[in-house]
Amino acid sequence: MNPYIELPRFGRQLPGNDIDVRRIERDALDLVLSSAAYRWVTRIEMALQSLAALLRRARRRRRAIHQLSALSDRMLQDIGLDRGAIPRVVDGVLAREETDERR
Repeated sequence: MNPYIELPRFGRQLPGNDIDVRRIERDALDLVLSSAAYRWVTRIEMALQSLAALLRRARRRRRAIHQLSALSDRMLQDIGLDRGAIPRVVDGVLAREETDERR
């Protein structure tokens, strides 16, 4: 079954109307293409948002590690840390914060 309506007697113009079938087909195609383009733009936007979130997290991690590393060994000992544990502790804190934000 052909989904297109053939209008051989009247050409592409419907009788009694000022409707141009080609224009309707062109507008329908434009709509399909624009919705596909919109989906691509949305996907790209989501990817950029994810990338921005990763960069923000990396910056926060670097900053926290730098600040804790600037403390003296005595200060680190007072808060119960040693230098080798700083990256692991920072990662744990950031992971907990991210979990809390999702709730």
